[in-house]
Amino acid sequence: MPNLYIETYEIIKGKEILRYKKDVCGLINEYGKGKVILIGTLIGHSILTYEDKDTEKFLEKLIDVLSLRKNKIGKLLYRRKIYNNSEILFLINPTNELVNERLNFEYTEIFEDKKLKDITAEPFSVKVCIKI
Repeated sequence: MPNLYIETYEIIKGKEILRYKKDVCGLINEYGKGKVILIGTLIGHSILTYEDKDTEKFLEKLIDVLSLRKNKIGKLLYRRKIYNNSEILFLINPTNELVNERLNFEYTEIFEDKKLKDITAEPFSVKVCIKI
């Protein structure tokens, strides 16, 4: 049994893509050139904390079917937020190993004042960096 909180939906607009038992818990909708996917679970925490192969397979299939690009720098996952002329990166090490990567840009770790290109991330950690 996956370690997920399941939220279910009654679809008004969109197309069902995932069910839990008899209930819809995932859908996709399109508007113009964009697509929105709504999955009624707390996947992020579960995927990083517990080994749940079924959920992992579902997410890999979803990424493949939708031709989504994985946001990765080596073994690190990344998310970025842009505000005005600043870019903040959240570099996530989802593995149980120490990860060292060389970035193709300079950054500074938040609350530090050093320009860096190499990053070391502890197992299951998140680094918050400002791209320079």
